[in-house]
Amino acid sequence: AKVMLMVGSAFMRKGLDRAIEALANLPAEIKNNTWLLGVGEDEPQAMLALAKKHGLASRVMIEDGRADIAELMKGADMLIHTARSELAGIVIIEALTAGLPVLVSGVCGYAEHVEKANAGIVLSEPFNQVDCNNALQNMLENLSGSWQQNALDYTSMLHKNFSQTQELDLLETFAQIKSQAKSQVKLAV
Repeated sequence: AKVMLMVGSAFMRKGLDRAIEALANLPAEIKNNTWLLGVGEDEPQAMLALAKKHGLASRVMIEDGRADIAELMKGADMLIHTARSELAGIVIIEALTAGLPVLVSGVCGYAEHVEKANAGIVLSEPFNQVDCNNALQNMLENLSGSWQQNALDYTSMLHKNFSQTQELDLLETFAQIKSQAKSQVKLAV
């Protein structure tokens, strides 16, 4: 059995419907052994109706936002994050840290980390559902490969070489730039 995890509020923007479509288009022998768990703050009715339309009512579960995402990641086999819009996507880094292979749309700011880590598949833009379907099948058929270890190795390297978060690095850089700019203004006066 394989469990795909999708985490994020605003299900349409995060691409939960795309994940449901990809699940629906898997070959029967894979589809009948795969579940999708969506977690986030949003009204689930439209997504559950889409799952039901595809005969996936028993294969798609949607939960409200929860505090135990790290535990869910330990039990999942992969993260699917086929967002339509995502400036960063901290959940992508969290998944890599948990050793989860990631299938991610190319619009996600942190998709580059999946690529750099060689820990999953980054879909090219513009989004193409058939490409997503094929990538999902590829991932589910190859989960025993090196993606998990690559994810763990990459996040370990990040942890050793950078601060706890890229956001903190960025804020520190902006603070230094602002400080230098203020110093230059004082000198000019």
